[in-house]
Amino acid sequence: MYDDIFMFVKLVDIGSFSALSRKLETTQATISRRIQNLETLLGVSLFHRNTRRLEVTDIGKQIYEKFRNQEANLHSLIEETVHSSNGISGTLRIALPIAISRTIITPHLAKFLAAYPKINLITSFITGQIELVKDGFDLAVSIVLPKAQNNIIKLLHKFNIHLYVSSTYINKYGNITSLDQLGSNHILQMGILTPEGTVIKEVVAKNRTTQEERQITLNPRLSINNLLHAYEIAQSGEIIVAGWDSLLEPYMKTGEIVKILPEYSFGEIPCYLIRQSQETTALQSAFIDFIERCFDYYRSDSYINSELIL
Repeated sequence: MYDDIFMFVKLVDIGSFSALSRKLETTQATISRRIQNLETLLGVSLFHRNTRRLEVTDIGKQIYEKFRNQEANLHSLIEETVHSSNGISGTLRIALPIAISRTIITPHLAKFLAAYPKINLITSFITGQIELVKDGFDLAVSIVLPKAQNNIIKLLHKFNIHLYVSSTYINKYGNITSLDQLGSNHILQMGILTPEGTVIKEVVAKNRTTQEERQITLNPRLSINNLLHAYEIAQSGEIIVAGWDSLLEPYMKTGEIVKILPEYSFGEIPCYLIRQSQETTALQSAFIDFIERCFDYYRSDSYINSELIL
């Protein structure tokens, strides 16, 4: 019975028989039969049968809320019992943001694997919105909030957006020392696409010392949805690019890239840790702790000149 209840919870989470059958690699008929058996055993209807979409009954909602975290709790108890003397083991499917992970998380993945030799990671680097259940992920780090209302979300960090140019740009066009120069001698030609595909044409420049704010109009001729390529675009010597410090730090150290108007930020990019429930397995907890350590290390004064210790 409990396996069928957990099947029911998964069905509510994922939203359709077809999607769940693909995820579990079984047939829709098998899932339907198990749900019907559960309804017969409980003596209640879990879904309204007279609607085209999957609509949960009131009693179904109550059962879902009471049991939605119980499978994770059970797995956690089993892991603690079985692996307490052998170490944490298992496979995690995780999603990470392409650009942010490049300097903050990815360089430390090998250390995580060394610290947990019985854990395997299946890692997807993504740019858009993530739906954990539908996409088959255990955990995710993302700059885009999920549609699902029942995910547990934690803000990891807010990245301040700044402007950068190449040293070639400065040699050709001169340095930029005030906001008044933007839009006249120095046109902001690079735009940023939102996750929905909308081109951002205006940003707010905020002086981080005085808190003064000023609206800046962009003239985006080149709009991108991933700032990972900001360095390559800046190297043309023709375009002012947006980004954040850790993304371009290696090139600023060599002098190839110069941060302009450093006292101003031009928006923020939030980064979230997303999981399915409040309760986590020992396996998931280990990776969550690793992610939080990565961001703590990034925020620390020793970020540039020391190693992350797990």
